Amino acid sequence: MNINMPIWVISYNQMKTHLNQIIIEIFEGRNKFTQKGLYSGPLRKFILSHHSQDKAVLFFLNLHIANIQKNKFFIDRSDFLKFITYMNDIHAESLYIRLSDRKLHHVSLINYSTEVTTAPFLYTQKNLSLLLYSSSMEKNNSTQIITSPQPILYLEIRREKIFCRVCFRYGMIEIPSNSQEIKIYIDKNIVLRNLLKEQTYISFIKEQGGVPSFNNEYIFSLNNINNSSISAFIQNSFQIYLKDDKCFHQIKSVNITANISYDIDWFNLDGIVTIDSTNYTLSDILSRDKYKGFIEVGNSAIIFPPSLNNLSNKVSDNGKIHLANNELMLINNIAEELNIKDRKYIKKFKKYIFKTVYEIDGLNGVLKDYQLYGVSWIYSLYNHSLGCCLADDMGLGKTIQAIAFITYIYPKLSLPILIIVPKIVLLNWKNEFSKFSPRIVPFIIYGNHTYEIKKAPVVYITTYETIVLHTSLFKALTYEAIILDESQYVKNDKTRRYKAIKQLSTNFILALSGTPIENNLFELWALMDLLNPHLLGSKKTFTTNYINNEKNFSVLKATISPFMLRRTKEKVLQFLPKKTEKFIHCNMGESQRKLYNYILNLAKNELLSKGSRFKIKDNAAILQAFLYLREACSEPQLLPLSLRHSTSCESCKYDLFKLYTPNIIKEHKKLIVFCQFPKILKKLKRWCDSNHWSTFYIDGNTNNRERIISLFEQSKEGIFFISLKAGGVGLNLTSAQFVIIYEPWWNPSAERQASDRIYRIGQDKPVFIYHFIVNDTIEEKIIELQDKKKKIYSDFIAADVSNKFKLDDIITIILEHGN
Repeated sequence: MNINMPIWVISYNQMKTHLNQIIIEIFEGRNKFTQKGLYSGPLRKFILSHHSQDKAVLFFLNLHIANIQKNKFFIDRSDFLKFITYMNDIHAESLYIRLSDRKLHHVSLINYSTEVTTAPFLYTQKNLSLLLYSSSMEKNNSTQIITSPQPILYLEIRREKIFCRVCFRYGMIEIPSNSQEIKIYIDKNIVLRNLLKEQTYISFIKEQGGVPSFNNEYIFSLNNINNSSISAFIQNSFQIYLKDDKCFHQIKSVNITANISYDIDWFNLDGIVTIDSTNYTLSDILSRDKYKGFIEVGNSAIIFPPSLNNLSNKVSDNGKIHLANNELMLINNIAEELNIKDRKYIKKFKKYIFKTVYEIDGLNGVLKDYQLYGVSWIYSLYNHSLGCCLADDMGLGKTIQAIAFITYIYPKLSLPILIIVPKIVLLNWKNEFSKFSPRIVPFIIYGNHTYEIKKAPVVYITTYETIVLHTSLFKALTYEAIILDESQYVKNDKTRRYKAIKQLSTNFILALSGTPIENNLFELWALMDLLNPHLLGSKKTFTTNYINNEKNFSVLKATISPFMLRRTKEKVLQFLPKKTEKFIHCNMGESQRKLYNYILNLAKNELLSKGSRFKIKDNAAILQAFLYLREACSEPQLLPLSLRHSTSCESCKYDLFKLYTPNIIKEHKKLIVFCQFPKILKKLKRWCDSNHWSTFYIDGNTNNRERIISLFEQSKEGIFFISLKAGGVGLNLTSAQFVIIYEPWWNPSAERQASDRIYRIGQDKPVFIYHFIVNDTIEEKIIELQDKKKKIYSDFIAADVSNKFKLDDIITIILEHGN
């Protein structure tokens, strides 16, 4: 054979010392062997991605195996028999055995025997045959036993790290995990090490954060070893000992039942600690001497949650534990780590800290009641150095509330205020200051130029991109406050924007966003960790407590409630005219339906033909298929010629647009059309131009958008074509009252952002939103799935917030559609 393929090697020498566990190695090479059956040619490192669709590889990876080196695996005897049988069934020719001469001998023939023997197989060099035995027993005076070992961890704290020595106990004998011994002699019995089980325990140690070191040690950070991880180890059969200056203490799991209350000036914490059925008060345990990160109780040791480690100085003479008002983050951390679900103390805290702002000197204009309340709410949290998010519905004046807050604290300012905004609203912020707070002249810091910012009581306005480019410049100062406009720009904690802002030093952060959660709950964690670090614990803790546990959603809502304020237009602007939303359905013609079904069947066949184990490799193809199906609904001419075979078929949605638009224009009304695909928008615009109607157009690449928006607002009629991406931020289009959303997007918040540019303060006419949907297509499936997922997110932001589609959702839509 002339191509590289997996070369399978049975290690016979090592197999002899461990009869029930066999080693198989995998290499990559050309399957060539001499007349004597010896492998001929070089072998290369096996790379799984090169052979992810190989049947033998897929079969092997689904067996009970343990990866002991890069290309070396332990396999149970029973699964070894299954694997060799499978290789025989598919007539595989790339199976070899490594004998004592270290050479690879080809396996050309496989036979079976039910004879009871010691070894699981017999290899004969003469005819290159492998004889498999179905069972074995050792015929000598000793009995060979394979049993489960007792995993043991010996911990020692050195250099602010925890060093963990790993041993396994068989009977009364302990053996280091890195020992080369396979057999252990106990009385007259031979105990064979259960290397597969040991490997499972080692993998668990790594999952808990253990990093392999030298001399049979694994290193943990101090934060990785806490009561939660200790409990996880104990639940998985580990015994744990921790060394102090004298001896090792066995670490015990503890159960802590605690309660938090609030008394105007401080928080009260009390609780019971249970160790081996004995109860202690939390204050008693905290008052004891600590030995390098753990507390000695009798002959045992316990490790407390990190949030409790430094509370010994909070214990009063009467045994009470008090924490001050400004330690709410620590209190919430304790509540998270101790799984305290009763968060009534938060309601009391909110009540006592609120301070009403009555007048704001230097502010032009009169704030509405709800806006003045918003300023008071922001100021109250600022007063306690607690970050917050103003999540008012679009059009309710988040910008003016932020400017009013800045104006209120400006006279006593000693440090600068930094406002970070999207590029497209940079000048808008400056204009809003001129209009509402003319005494404050903000400095614009933008672009690639280096600006010298100083520690002065002034307001700086910059963009998210500038922060990334000049992080070192901005992090050199401490700010009185940082304001994040459209904070969804930093919803992902892995982005450069997020990491840059995380480096800035400030007493207070205010986030402004009508859609603080666009995609998933991790965005909520990321936002809160910017505003109030550690409020929701680590990302790992957040995943355990909330992402994987919907029962705790009420606890999560209670925890974030003091730091997020959202009002909707329906609740605070009763004077706004009525908004009507309609879903307008249309049916495909014969040629469009035929093309759509053809693409749908291609997508289904592609999905069903792929193995489920290597999904990552197929993500791009799945997303591409989904895009093609959406294009087939909205505009078939967008599809590649290879799919539509030069077939000319009109879009039913295009026909629907041509039906609705003239009726709106004839009544001298304005119309705004939102669509994700710029090519579709341009086609619609050409048709409208041919009818001599006034048209306006912007997408993500438009530079003079402010001028185009101004022209549209001043005109008496016209059709404005806007890409969904460009329509989400910085638009005020209250002169229009009709909107067409040309196709559904899997993120309804993007659609809502677009339509809210029309339905906001200043709108005095009824608004009509039309959603174009093609019947019996994935567009209907998208809406159905979105409806199921909205509720989870609405629980946190008091309005419908979407969930980003996962790859599994897309696969479900494609496979179930049409069934």
